[in-house]
Formats: sequence, structure tokens, C-alpha cells
Amino acid sequence: MNRFFNSSICNSRESCKNCRLSEAFRIRIDKQFNTGVNFECPYGITKEHFNEENDEEAKSITNAIRLAAESAVSIVKTAVTEGKLLAKPETVAYRKSICEGTDTKPACKFFDKSGNKCSICRCPLGRKLHVAGVRCPKDYWGPEEKDSK
Repeated sequence: MNRFFNSSICNSRESCKNCRLSEAFRIRIDKQFNTGVNFECPYGITKEHFNEENDEEAKSITNAIRLAAESAVSIVKTAVTEGKLLAKPETVAYRKSICEGTDTKPACKFFDKSGNKCSICRCPLGRKLHVAGVRCPKDYWGPEEKDSK
């Protein structure tokens, strides 16, 4: 078994997901290295490490994709029904003040200053703030008709 653990297949740690989740992969490893099919990982990795329900990053990416799709539909709808793609300058300023904060008001807790993006939807705010028909994923601001509230 040490031959496999010392191999580049194991040491690279690029095959961990296959190794823990795919019995067919472990059978091939067993045939080549005589490890047995249900060997323990020398790094302590289990199949639970790859359970997507527990994977916050996977949830975050899935949520970002869903929000991007919702925004795309909203942008097209606004462009078709109202004939505009860009938000009014006062709407952009209002949205920016909510996300980035002002001299008297702190920035939104979901604003990632280093990346100038929302940490919920992952949208680059330099672009999103200027698009008509989109909304904040936390509903702090929305399409122009909602922004004036």
C-alpha cells in the first residue's frame, strides 16, 4: 500500500475526490497497487469532504449563478418593456451609497472592497450599479422605480 501513498497520483492530491467518491477509481488503484478497495486516505480525507450539501463554496457559486440568471432576465425585460439598459445617474449614486457607504454611513456588510463586488451575488459593482432593471440580492436597492423609496 505504501507504493500508492508514495506515488504522484496520491501525493499530488488532484485525485482525492475521485479516490473518495468513486469505487471504480479505487478498484483501478487496487489492481495497480494492491491497496484493497476501501483503504483509508493517508491525508484523512473522507467522502464527506466532498458532500455538496456541506460545501458552502458550492452553495455560494450556485446562488451566484441563480442571481446572475435572474438579473439577465430582469435586464432583458427592462430593455424590452421600457427601452433602456442604463440606470439614471441619480439611481447609480443612490445604489453606490448603499453598497460602498458614505462619509456618514458605513458600507454594506456584503460589499467586498478589495474586489469591488458584492460577496453575495459576486457581481462587479462598477458594472451592476449602472444597469437598469437589476436589484441587490438582499433587496437593499432595486430597479429604478424601487430606488427612490
